[in-house]
Amino acid sequence: MHVTVAASHGKYRRGSVVDVCEAVARTGWRGVCSYEVFYEPDMRKPDAEVPRRWANAAQESHKRTLSELAARGLV
Repeated sequence: MHVTVAASHGKYRRGSVVDVCEAVARTGWRGVCSYEVFYEPDMRKPDAEVPRRWANAAQESHKRTLSELAARGLV
């Protein structure tokens, strides 16, 4: 299973990815699941730091997502 989330404002919107992950978990699915977030206006900037910035932000977002799922008793 794969989920793509398009960020509309370039800000972390608490719950959007977490809610999708929770909905998937509540179906009983226990296989591989991945997700990705795109925000093209920032990602396409001609800035050498964009990949590093997005990789770091993705890592922090994933940690927050896991923490929220754990708080909901899902991991």
